Amino acid sequence: MVPHVMRLEDSRVRRGDLSTKALRITRYRLEKWVLPVFGDLPIDKIDYLALENFVAQLGDEELQGVAISQYLVIVRKVLNYAQLTNLITSVPTFPRVKVPRTSRGAFTISEYRQL
Repeated sequence: MVPHVMRLEDSRVRRGDLSTKALRITRYRLEKWVLPVFGDLPIDKIDYLALENFVAQLGDEELQGVAISQYLVIVRKVLNYAQLTNLITSVPTFPRVKVPRTSRGAFTISEYRQL
């Protein structure tokens, strides 16, 4: 399943929809956490509790909300693809992860002129 999703992501890079760096980060995250946790689990056995345990494991490793959320995005892509290809009938509900919003400061007029 994961190779198919990565092939789609690679296709997005070739079309210019995704950066090479983003693809590299996705591969790293898959290899670092997603596959070690879910790789041996049949895809139809990934449910809310499995996802909740995954979030807890990431939290135990001191990952913060934004990083955890990004890992969940990868898992969601794989599960969405599994549903589209009829390997699962539905995508499980995902645990909520609080992602603090930090807005960037605005540029002043003089800073815009410098740019």
